[in-house]
Amino acid sequence: MKNKSNSARLNTLPKTPKIPFEVLVYDRLAKEVRALRPTFEALGMKTLSVFQTTPASHNRSLTKASFVIIPINVFLEQHTQAMTTTAAKSKTEAKTSSKNRTLGKKQKSSKNHPSIITWLNEAEIKHKDNLPLVILSYKKAQLSDVQKLPRKDNILVVDQTLFNSNVLVTHFLARELIHFKNRQAARKLTSAPPPAAQKPPTEKTPAPITENRNIASEERELISKEILNIGLNISKERDTVKILEEILVNSMRITQADAGSIAIRGMDKELKKTNEDVLTFYISKNTSRELHFSKFSMPVSKKSLGGYTTITGKLLNIKDAYQISNRKIYSFNREFDEKTHFRTKSVIVVPMINQKDETIGIIQLINKKASYEKIIDYKNFKQTDVLSFNDEDVTKLQALASLATISLQNAILYHEIDHLFHSFVEASVSAVEQRDPATSGHSFRVSKFSTLLAEACNGAGGIFSDWFFTTTQLRELEYASLLHDFGKIGVREHVLLKSHKIEQTRFVNLIRKFDVMILNFQNQSYDEMLDLFREGTKNNIPMLELEQKMTFIKTKWKKKIDRLKEHKKIIERYNEGMPLTNEIKKIIQECSYLDVDATFFKEKLITSEEEKFLSIPYGTLSTNERIEIQSHVTHTFEFLKKIPWTDELKHIPEIAHYHHEKLDGSGYPIGIKAIAIPNQTKIMTICDIYDALTSADRPYKKSMNQNKAIEILKSERDTGKLHPDLLELFIRNKHIRNAIKANSTPELNVIL
Repeated sequence: MKNKSNSARLNTLPKTPKIPFEVLVYDRLAKEVRALRPTFEALGMKTLSVFQTTPASHNRSLTKASFVIIPINVFLEQHTQAMTTTAAKSKTEAKTSSKNRTLGKKQKSSKNHPSIITWLNEAEIKHKDNLPLVILSYKKAQLSDVQKLPRKDNILVVDQTLFNSNVLVTHFLARELIHFKNRQAARKLTSAPPPAAQKPPTEKTPAPITENRNIASEERELISKEILNIGLNISKERDTVKILEEILVNSMRITQADAGSIAIRGMDKELKKTNEDVLTFYISKNTSRELHFSKFSMPVSKKSLGGYTTITGKLLNIKDAYQISNRKIYSFNREFDEKTHFRTKSVIVVPMINQKDETIGIIQLINKKASYEKIIDYKNFKQTDVLSFNDEDVTKLQALASLATISLQNAILYHEIDHLFHSFVEASVSAVEQRDPATSGHSFRVSKFSTLLAEACNGAGGIFSDWFFTTTQLRELEYASLLHDFGKIGVREHVLLKSHKIEQTRFVNLIRKFDVMILNFQNQSYDEMLDLFREGTKNNIPMLELEQKMTFIKTKWKKKIDRLKEHKKIIERYNEGMPLTNEIKKIIQECSYLDVDATFFKEKLITSEEEKFLSIPYGTLSTNERIEIQSHVTHTFEFLKKIPWTDELKHIPEIAHYHHEKLDGSGYPIGIKAIAIPNQTKIMTICDIYDALTSADRPYKKSMNQNKAIEILKSERDTGKLHPDLLELFIRNKHIRNAIKANSTPELNVIL
């Protein structure tokens, strides 16, 4: 099945001239080199294999072979042996010629492989010419050994690591060997007798190769190298759009096409996979006219030129798009030409085929010109303005399409992995925020604001001239901002969600004690009035006097009960996170002296444990709970540190770790100062504080409007905690203001 696959792919390769090649493949080749053999055979080049045969068989093979392939490590090994034994052999050759013959017999019976150097020497005598030797280097570590190779014009060193396809390696070798034979023929021509002494060429004898043909051969060699350079350049690029543009521009240039476009199969306009079988045209160019282009998709169908090539994998080379036979299944749509007064004549459509023999896209070029610089006047169009694409154009374009396919697939794969990772990060952040619904969306907003602020720095100048953030640094900031609170997963949930100074279950008991205390006061007032009534009856106290005393008792206990009820209300409000005041301190102290005397229990109205929590000066967290919350930055750092980040993203743990540090050293967890805080972190800190202040109510604080939040940020700036110029840029930048407005509540939008 694999050989069939290679053969199918070779159907689209340019045909090599009819030169009878026979290849001798040295049997110590590595697996990677053997893989070339089916491809040679598919090109019609007979492969001679040598496996433990006699020297006579080797010699016959060498006589027939057009060239020999050998791996660089084998050649170097045997070449070194040959060089070290040459001197010894030359000394003993004259004295022991008979012994040498005996040794030769022994060598014939040996199971070892005959020396490739010996083969080549014998072959050159029998060929009466240099036999081309192809040395394949298929490991990067061996490239330095090329300098050790002998300097002979019959030796061709091929770095197989530059090719990602056996088809490309084989085709490149075939072209190079054609050039070798042409150079050989040219040398024979220059050393041959004058033309008068030669026999005139006949039909059976091919005409001598001319100097022009040799020049053309060198031009083709330059073009091959140029295509390889183009392939190397695009293989380093990760931006898919830039890759497509580079492919199209170079395709048009080397074929002298006036216009062209590239379409990718199964992708939407954002280069994301889609379930629909469509061809999406991402890029289009025209050198003679300025035409507005926007991405569009079309169903894959054999009725269109692009669809036909995509489905069949066959190249189309059309001399005139307006004269396509009705018998063809495909046709040309003239709608674009009619709208733009364009004239499409010669068209070539080349498939971009991956290693699975799937067509992932097409390169479509239109109207070959006499020179790339020529401008075609389509208003006064002449048929002679446009040429047909020839076989050499096909060769160039197919070679470039093969290289482009590999680079494009690598880029798409890179973006798919990047998108997968980004989605995983977002899903992880969402999962963490589910533990604390009040902070939902906080990390995403901080990431958005931080990226916008960093981009604003790039164009701000002044103090930010040295603050330019590359695309890689912006991605680092984006991911660090998304993950900056990930460590909250290590904080206990009841601490993370604590909305009151005293937890709700314990606070309910405290309120009940207040209620019991109020009932006690009421009962004491009733008991006191009952005792007074009994005393008045016993002592015949006048009714008027008795009523006055009763009123006094009622008033006394009512004041106590009302005061206790007021204390209860204040404690309820204060427990929600109000700052501790002197008035509340007195209330707490007063209540801590009261004893609740109930049927089943007797204790202080406010116990020492309750007093400790009620004495929290700000918010709802105790000192230990605040330390636990602050530990989330350490948890974040420890978590992010375990991820094997690439070199481009290796600073993410550090950027996220310091987002609660302040320029004056008053932050946490380490207390470092401005010089040690990364610039990306300084940006994130401002955005994090702002969003925390203005976002929805949190358990430990209420949401505030923008003006109040800006006042707090400015006070932090004035005390040396925040970067003053960054804060000013944050406040004034219109893109950040628009993003804030888009992510704000209706109430905040009124303020904005």
